[in-house]
Amino acid sequence: MFVTAFAIALLPSTVSANPSQTPPTKSLNNTASTTQVYMTPGTATSTITYDSFSVGADTKFNGMTIAVQVHASGTAPILKVRAEDSPDCINWYPRSVVITTATTTIVTGSFNEYQIPIATSTAQLGGTSIASSSVLGITPRVHQAVTIDAPMRCTRAIFYVPQGSGNLALWAQLIPFKEKQ
Repeated sequence: MFVTAFAIALLPSTVSANPSQTPPTKSLNNTASTTQVYMTPGTATSTITYDSFSVGADTKFNGMTIAVQVHASGTAPILKVRAEDSPDCINWYPRSVVITTATTTIVTGSFNEYQIPIATSTAQLGGTSIASSSVLGITPRVHQAVTIDAPMRCTRAIFYVPQGSGNLALWAQLIPFKEKQ
């Protein structure tokens, strides 16, 4: 016991936080940093997929931020985003809305989605809403970010515009984060 106490007293020990690192991001268009994807209601989807092993063998992220810039045109559009996960980037599992009771777990047909409505009469500049103006070159634009967990090796975000919504232009990226080892 004396030796253990002596060793603890003499050996320096420091405790520090485990800082985060940010691996490379993935965009809808990986060849340009802000090229937009134009979407019309009910006709198409756009998807970003991130395989954490692309950063290094056996790498797993703690989570991801889905960052979007949406430019509205015409009728007020709505952007929907659904996250899915895969252990192998082949078989994908949507994140379901789950209802748990004391005796059973019921998985509904609903998916966990994020919905971003866009006002066509205002734009955001530095987080501040301002009136749209062709004179100033301002178009209705929304910046939005949401952080999600990354429980499996691969994560993807599927973007779509539902029927009855307006057209929009979208630029989006997945920004992973991981604690340093």
